[in-house]
Amino acid sequence: MFPFIVMSSITPRKVFFSRNVPYAIEQFRQRLAKAGANTSVSLESFALEECCLSREELLKRVEGCTGLFCLLTDKVDAEVLRLLALHCVWCPLRLLASNHIDVESCKARKLRVGHTPGVLDVAVAETAVALTFAAKRRVLECAASAKNGEWGVWQPFQYCGSDVTDSSIGVVGLERIGATYARMLKNSFNRKIFYAGPREKSEIAKSLGGDPNSVKYVDMETLLRQSDAISLQWRLSTSR
Repeated sequence: MFPFIVMSSITPRKVFFSRNVPYAIEQFRQRLAKAGANTSVSLESFALEECCLSREELLKRVEGCTGLFCLLTDKVDAEVLRLLALHCVWCPLRLLASNHIDVESCKARKLRVGHTPGVLDVAVAETAVALTFAAKRRVLECAASAKNGEWGVWQPFQYCGSDVTDSSIGVVGLERIGATYARMLKNSFNRKIFYAGPREKSEIAKSLGGDPNSVKYVDMETLLRQSDAISLQWRLSTSR
């Protein structure tokens, strides 16, 4: 799916995908076919999976393109944009930010840039939950010990870790991902949630469901003192 696709009034003639993403390319072909333009559009992609597209290769491949599908490792600046036969630019599939795109240069060339906020909220939150379990239950230490033959004599509390259920979690930054992470742990494992940030997020806290008293806005010092585990979910900025 291309929830972020930006099309101009001019039909693209040559589109370059900076990575070979078969399902994305196929869905794009289907959209072109539906629009009756698939026979007049050339689709190219960088097929080497073991390495990233080099700057030199990117500059070479985008020249004359009317569309660009790029990922976060591709710096799309004024130099790249000058080589495009500009009309439309596709930004990264399944990506939250567009920090690698020179948005001002795109504006100057009247290009619209799309991205996909929210598309990875659940995936990132689930990864954070997995890391929480790994830390609380010492999963990585235990796995490494077994893999390296270092288990030794069994001990009753060896790599025992601590419970996730009924413990307290601190979330720094109760935004989309932070709230998704908190909701997963609160509703599935009966965890009390402390959260900190520049301001209270009462509506987001209510949306987590369950006992409203189990979600509490606190200062950073209180969060650090009272949380059994802490997840940092603040937004990337120049000050962080």
